[in-house]
Amino acid sequence: MNREILATTVYREGELTGEARKFLFAHGFTDSSYLKQGDDQAFINGIDPGWSGALPATVLFDAAGNKVAFWEGAADSTQFEQAVTKALNPSHASPEVSR
Repeated sequence: MNREILATTVYREGELTGEARKFLFAHGFTDSSYLKQGDDQAFINGIDPGWSGALPATVLFDAAGNKVAFWEGAADSTQFEQAVTKALNPSHASPEVSR
């Protein structure tokens, strides 16, 4: 069964773009990479309208593209494990977004 992890990093526009790509490639991230362009607030609202823009932030989607979890700030392994388990369960209920 294929699983895809999309890791993102946030820099100011034009800052460290080449270095970020080199880092991702050197650490085995060979799939698609996405770089935000344009207005910060439009990007923030596109991820989660309730997101303040604070970092770190985590958003997790299931295989169908439904948002399963979102939180700002750090998280422990238990929180990640619970969110990933929920994303992998095709019968999960409607998304619970935690902050």
